[in-house]
Amino acid sequence: MDAIVSVDLNYGIGCGNELLLKIPEDLKNFKNLTLNNFVVMGSKTYESLPTYPNGLSKRFNIVITSNSSKYIANCNDKHVYFYDNIDLVLKNVRYTSLLYKLKVFIIGGASIYSQFLPYCDKIHLTKIYKAFPSDKKLENIELSNNWILDSSSEINTSIIGVDYNFLTFKRTVRGV
Repeated sequence: MDAIVSVDLNYGIGCGNELLLKIPEDLKNFKNLTLNNFVVMGSKTYESLPTYPNGLSKRFNIVITSNSSKYIANCNDKHVYFYDNIDLVLKNVRYTSLLYKLKVFIIGGASIYSQFLPYCDKIHLTKIYKAFPSDKKLENIELSNNWILDSSSEINTSIIGVDYNFLTFKRTVRGV
């Protein structure tokens, strides 16, 4: 299981249920990595999708919510599944992904990351070299002994004028 996330210098990931910044190159990277795989998200992330009430196309969308009836009636996408707890996701989605040789990507929000990071083996992180106001943060994995930097792209300047790079971290210590 992998996490994929974009953070600013303070490890902020969002503000007001929105991404801090939409970097076209980051969105392209996200799409390339997650296409034809599972994406696991909370209900606020699901509602923030540009394709809402349907899921991200060409992916198996897993939404964790305590109120699935709110969404089921409006969703016409046969690739969106609703679960009310992470234990069912861990059991069912992990098994199915292994069976069909698909990856599982945790895509947010903050509480979903904190619940699933102990089960992740890799984090695909886009680091934005600027600080933004944020009300949601990710733990700073660069300060954790549980993660080690596996790969790093060079720092690039986005077409919107912000510096960023892609980092991949691997788990060093199994939490769960």
